[in-house]
Formats: sequence, structure tokens, C-alpha cells
Amino acid sequence: MTDVELAWLAGLFEGEGCCRKDSRSNSPCLKISMTDRDVIEHAAALMDGRIYGPYFRKRPNRKPSWTAYVGGDQAVSLAQQLMPLLGERRQEQIKIVLFKASLRLTPSEKARVRWGRVKCPRTIAMFPRNSA
Repeated sequence: MTDVELAWLAGLFEGEGCCRKDSRSNSPCLKISMTDRDVIEHAAALMDGRIYGPYFRKRPNRKPSWTAYVGGDQAVSLAQQLMPLLGERRQEQIKIVLFKASLRLTPSEKARVRWGRVKCPRTIAMFPRNSA
């Protein structure tokens, strides 16, 4: 992937994407969702990922949406490439998801951890909230 393609993907991810834990595999994943299928196809090609959809909204007069998805080790590698190009909020989101995915949590810790929010004492130590 060229620098220009990476910058384009970072901009698209900043506006339309999310980083979270895949509910089935418990590994990190990156998703970009929108109604422009051609843009999603291009993003999925750059991510070397999959396309899911179309998803139809229940409300009338809504366009179908599509999702570009990459998970596992590919998501970790891509997230590390994208991080320097993203804003602070997205960087923090990615750091938290990658860190929590690397933890071996006990069952009681799993019950207390909410993905995307810092609740586990071990993650609080790694990612203290800024007081500014």
C-alpha cells in the first residue's frame, strides 16, 4: 500500500470506521461502514479484507449500507500502520482494543471489562485518563 492510499484509508477510517473486539473470535477488528459500495470495495481491497452487506434500514427512503471488515493479525498490523495518521480519540480507541485483546483476563475480570471503555484495573494503569 502506498503512502497516499494509507492516508486515504486513514481519513476514511477516521470518519466512518471503528476498532473493536470481534464478538465471535475475541480478536481485534477494523470496520468501515457506509452507503457507497464503490468506496467500501476500494477500502476492503486496501485492507485486504471482506465486504459485508447490503444492510437495509427499517425506515423508508434509506440507502443500503456496506461494511469493509478485517480482523485478527491483519487488523493489528493495519491498525499499527494507521495509528500515526489518526486523531487522538481514535488512537486511544485502538490502543485500548489492542491492549485488551492481548490480555489473558480471569473470568471475574472479564465480567468487569467493557470493550472500548477502560474498566479493568490493569488497563487503567496502562492508559490513565488525562486530567486536562
